[in-house]
Amino acid sequence: MKLILENIKELVQVEGKSRGWVAGKEMAKLDVLKNAYWVVDDDQIDIFGSMDDFSEDLVDGMELILEIDCTGKIVLPGYCDSHTHVGFPAGCEYEFVNRIKGRACEKNARRERMILNSAKEMEQASEDDLFEAATVRLNEIKQMGPPRWRSRVGTG
Repeated sequence: MKLILENIKELVQVEGKSRGWVAGKEMAKLDVLKNAYWVVDDDQIDIFGSMDDFSEDLVDGMELILEIDCTGKIVLPGYCDSHTHVGFPAGCEYEFVNRIKGRACEKNARRERMILNSAKEMEQASEDDLFEAATVRLNEIKQMGPPRWRSRVGTG
C-alpha cells in the first residue's frame, strides 16, 4: 500500500545524506523541507520532496493509494518518544532542552533526586489533579485536528 502525505507545511528531519551518530548540540540541527510531500510504500520511505516537484506520475500504477492532506501540519518521520505518558503532575522539558544545547547532564545523584521528586509529586497528586492535567494535554493535541484524508484506487 502506498501512503502519500501532501502539502506538508514542514517535513522535519529528512536528510539526503545520513549523519550517523547525532548527540549534544548537533541534536538542535534539523533539516526542514517546507511545502513538501512524502511517499511511503509498504512501510518504507519511497520518496519525498517539494510539492513544486510532485507529480501524479510518481504514484501511477498503484493498486491502492491513501492520500493525506497535511495542510498546516508538521510531519516528523521516524520520531519515537519511548517515554510517553499523558498523566503526570509536572514536566521536565528543561532537561531535554539542556541536552540539545550541549550542556552537561546533571550528576547522577542530582538526577536520582529529580526522579525521586517526580515520583513523590506523582504520589502526592490527587487523581482529579492528574485527570485534569491529562485532559488539558489531550485537548491541546485535539486542537491539532485530524488529518484530512481520502482513499483512491490507482490505475494499475
